[in-house]
Amino acid sequence: MRQRVFLKLLLLLILVVGASTATLDLLVRGSWEGSLQSQLQEDLEDKVRMFAARANRETSTIPRPSDDYVIRSHPRLATVSAATQADSLRAS
Repeated sequence: MRQRVFLKLLLLLILVVGASTATLDLLVRGSWEGSLQSQLQEDLEDKVRMFAARANRETSTIPRPSDDYVIRSHPRLATVSAATQADSLRAS
């Protein structure tokens, strides 16, 4: 008899935990995902604003991604390219 009561209580506990988990999942997930999405959107907008402000402040040109790739992958080529750019600037 004690085993039956224990099993019934155990099953009831599992049922209550499962129902609570499902309910909280349904109620909280939507608002949590919405909050996370809005926070990511705000962060992205802030970064774009900071980048735009930096681009407006700097007088030199913003390096292109291809220039960054050349500098990281081919340092000798980047040196030659920089020297060529410096020569062309002196000539003009």
